[in-house]
Amino acid sequence: MRLLGCYLFLLGVCRVGLSDVLVLDTGRVEGKIVRETEKEIRIQTTAGELVFSRSRVKQIERGPTLREQYEEKLRSVPQDDPEEIYKLALWCEERHMTTESRELLREVLDLDPDHAGAKKKLGLAAPKRAEQQAAEAEAAWCARLRGLLSRLESSSAREGALTALRGIEEAEAGRAALTLLPEYKEALSLKRVALIQVLAQTGCKDATSAVVQQLMKDEKEPVAQAAAAALPKLDRELAAELLVPLLKRNMSEASMKLCYPEKRAKLTRAIRRATMGLVGLDYPELAPILIDALYVRLPGSTDPSSKPSFMASAVESEFVSAGGNQTTVFSFSSPDASLESETYLNEVALAYLKRLSGQDFSYDKEPWRRWWVEHKHLYLPMP
Repeated sequence: MRLLGCYLFLLGVCRVGLSDVLVLDTGRVEGKIVRETEKEIRIQTTAGELVFSRSRVKQIERGPTLREQYEEKLRSVPQDDPEEIYKLALWCEERHMTTESRELLREVLDLDPDHAGAKKKLGLAAPKRAEQQAAEAEAAWCARLRGLLSRLESSSAREGALTALRGIEEAEAGRAALTLLPEYKEALSLKRVALIQVLAQTGCKDATSAVVQQLMKDEKEPVAQAAAAALPKLDRELAAELLVPLLKRNMSEASMKLCYPEKRAKLTRAIRRATMGLVGLDYPELAPILIDALYVRLPGSTDPSSKPSFMASAVESEFVSAGGNQTTVFSFSSPDASLESETYLNEVALAYLKRLSGQDFSYDKEPWRRWWVEHKHLYLPMP
């Protein structure tokens, strides 16, 4: 009897909160009275329904059950306050009301999707942990990419490394490639080409600005060509937003400034590369900008001691377009040989306009402009 009394006492005190309590000669029992007769009392407890004779019950203390307490608290909690709902969820958890607790926790996340406590209770990954996992994955990919890039220096291992690099499509690898790109600024150009290709394969849109920079600034033509080929697979709209001002600025600077041949070469290269990038994006609505870029008049050098850099009627520059065509610069002699006037012809822009329109007006901007006015409705998106 003493053991039974201890059990019944523990049964009563382990349940936090008020309910019906039977005070017995051996202890207290907490639960909900479900039936009373002259001879016995039935009470529902966490251990099930128990029956006690009236003779053993010294006193009855009546109170609300946990369910009734929960319902009363639920009515008083503001339904738009995630913290108060979270407190009620914890109250339910302490009383082993698991179903009610989880329902309340989900309500908390509906109101506050970043609530750390509710996420933790529901077993969801905390934001900090997710960031840590992403950082670990990126670090692992950085190490793997470094290993593959180092193999490009060996003629015997190069083909296998290139094959492995071409098969990479994981998003974490793209973020790692973006991180590594500045690290290989002075390295073998093939390594930069490989990293840019990984960015394209993984569709790493965050890399758009970096790839545009490689297109415009890298000294190696294969790297620029890889960058132009990658941009359509990244953020095309952002690429266009970046390249259009670059093209306009370099065209303006090239046409207005008297400069040395070396400076001319840099400006015409920038014009051609920006054009390569825009052509690759294949936005027909950019046709007017490409028409403007068909040719640029280049003032000559202001250095009296410099010799004319282009004396023939037409010479070929050192640059090669994305399609393999050479860029041509026409030279026109002036009375003062130190002010040699030139015209840069943008073959990349012309090739695109011919393909887009099925027409060929050569480098004459006026017929191209008339064509656009007459046919632009075929290429512009519907309003």
